[in-house]
Amino acid sequence: MQNQVVLINDAIREASKFLHRDYFELENLQSSARSLRVFVDKAKTRVTENLQKSLSKYYKTIIFDSPELDLSALDFTGSVALVDALDGSCNFERAIPFFALVVTILTTKQGKISAEKVAVNFPILGDTYYAEQGKGTWLERHSFNFGGGTIRLRVSVNSKLEQSLVSCNYQQLELAQKISTNIRIFESYAYQIALLISGKSDIAILTNKPMNHGLDLLVREAGGVSYSKNNFFIASNHQIQENLKKALF
Repeated sequence: MQNQVVLINDAIREASKFLHRDYFELENLQSSARSLRVFVDKAKTRVTENLQKSLSKYYKTIIFDSPELDLSALDFTGSVALVDALDGSCNFERAIPFFALVVTILTTKQGKISAEKVAVNFPILGDTYYAEQGKGTWLERHSFNFGGGTIRLRVSVNSKLEQSLVSCNYQQLELAQKISTNIRIFESYAYQIALLISGKSDIAILTNKPMNHGLDLLVREAGGVSYSKNNFFIASNHQIQENLKKALF
């Protein structure tokens, strides 16, 4: 049987093909806020429908992320696909390329939920990040500037907290400022993690949510570490983890 990660990656890329056209159309709609919102909502609905159709070939249960989602309240057996159809939709709305489709395959063992596979696709950047338990974190590039190829990813080896580059969203800015003045805000949790697992940033601070099961897998398989506290999900390399905890809490 074909590798499941390959099938997931293919399904995501197929589901998001039309977003290339929509993305360039959005550049011509920036003068109308209402038109933008309607356009983006339609695009997200179409991505959701595409992913539902493609992933249902391989998984009986597909769950789409929402603010109300509580995985602990769900009763599922076997593998479940947890999907964010359009992370960074505010960037997509402004024709900024930091938005992604995220698919995590979850399993339960002895009542504990864990991520078994995860794939993150940035349609406009042409990048797909993926990980599988025990098999590392990888980047596949399919862009105009690269003919394609696969690269194994590692987190940075920076050991100095004061020299760390921190990524967060506006909600976590106050917390990030306790660590460093070197802060980047992207409004896409997927892009934050992509930078971290590529060694381009050193710390990522996110809101704690169900999709973080897959993000944790990406981080761990890239040699990093993450933990949750006070509704925050914080990921970094091992070298700065202890000093990071002391600085934050």
